[in-house]
Amino acid sequence: MRQDINDDDDDDDDDDDDGVDGDGWGAAGVEHQLGDVVETDALFAILKRPLPITFRVNRTQPGVEAVDADLQGFQGDLTYLDWCDAWQLNVGNVADIKQRTKPGSALHEWRQWLAARGKAKLIERQEVVSMLPVSLLQLEGHHRVLDMCAAPGSKTSQAADMMLARGAKVSKTTDGAAPGCVVANELDARRARILIGRLRPFAQSPALNIQVVNHKAQTIPASLACFEGQKNEKGFDRIICDVPCSGDGTLRKNPGLWAHWVPHYGLSLHSTQLQIALRGIALLRVGGRMAYSTCSLNPLENEAVVAALLRQAPVKLVDCSSVLGSLQVLEGLSSWDVIDDTGMVFSSHADAIRRSRPKRCVHRFRKSHFPPSDSARAAELRKCIRVLPHLNNTGGFFVALFERTSDPWPASKSTEHAKKKSLDKQRVVRELYNNRKDVTL
Repeated sequence: MRQDINDDDDDDDDDDDDGVDGDGWGAAGVEHQLGDVVETDALFAILKRPLPITFRVNRTQPGVEAVDADLQGFQGDLTYLDWCDAWQLNVGNVADIKQRTKPGSALHEWRQWLAARGKAKLIERQEVVSMLPVSLLQLEGHHRVLDMCAAPGSKTSQAADMMLARGAKVSKTTDGAAPGCVVANELDARRARILIGRLRPFAQSPALNIQVVNHKAQTIPASLACFEGQKNEKGFDRIICDVPCSGDGTLRKNPGLWAHWVPHYGLSLHSTQLQIALRGIALLRVGGRMAYSTCSLNPLENEAVVAALLRQAPVKLVDCSSVLGSLQVLEGLSSWDVIDDTGMVFSSHADAIRRSRPKRCVHRFRKSHFPPSDSARAAELRKCIRVLPHLNNTGGFFVALFERTSDPWPASKSTEHAKKKSLDKQRVVRELYNNRKDVTL
């Protein structure tokens, strides 16, 4: 077991790096968990730099040929990203461009080009790592797709554009296949209304059905996964499960984040993330695929959730290495420690129960927080994908691709216990009914 992390460093109000140099929980946690597999100096160095501008071309909009021609003729540090059909402009973020451009300069014209094409919906600004889940799902035009936590809608619009570009059918074909379908779920009503506006251009096509719903992701109704008139009427073909997370991989966009980050974030979010992912698997058809993702570097929000899914659900992990193209990634962690808010490091659930202080915090620790003891299952976690900022000049990201393998759901011990209690209750009710005495009033 690694030694505990001691928070000996007093917060320095004059430190402009907000924990990037190792001051603060976020940096300490990353160095503790990833220090054996990552060059942390290179990682922390790039975290001080702003993100490049990344965008993708909406392939289904009229005028896309002119956009492609402009991009091919651009003189500058513009990189095509083959794995997601997107572009990266390495001149800093929008704020930098505004400061460094003057009317008449090449960058000034480029900024105007970006703004005009974005307003016309010809391009879509989206962080490059955010494109990874949809790219891995390899959507086709006929697929039935669910985005469980859809707002602000970048992944949903990416999915819709990909499906239309890959030949969504206007009418039913001889094999009974209907037009593709995208269901976008968002809990917050205000964000759901914004989502509707963002998806409206895609809804105008008769080749794709789009529905925006307003549910808690953990309890999305099964009725949404029933599709009338199709051979396999139950279950989505593809699910985007980008769950709420601590966001500790987004430091380049939110420089002050790590100064306020504490281990409790990952400990508390883990259960919600697992519940959402389990609901996603329940809504997935056998043979269907779900991309689970976060913008966190914390294994409690990533590999720990994946390990729990492998243990509890009828799924397997899919090896995605063949579709990553030029993207440089790290494999998932097979072991990690759990850290509490006092800096203590625990290697097992029993260790946490025994040593945690104060004892009233023991309930925070769950067995699923800790790495699997089964070596075969731990080895499976290496199929997960970690994207660290210094590898591709991006933000931090995690994604795992699942495939549902069977139906029905395997019964757990708790399920069997609940079933036995129900049968016992029914038996007692029958006995009371059979032994009743008729009373005449």
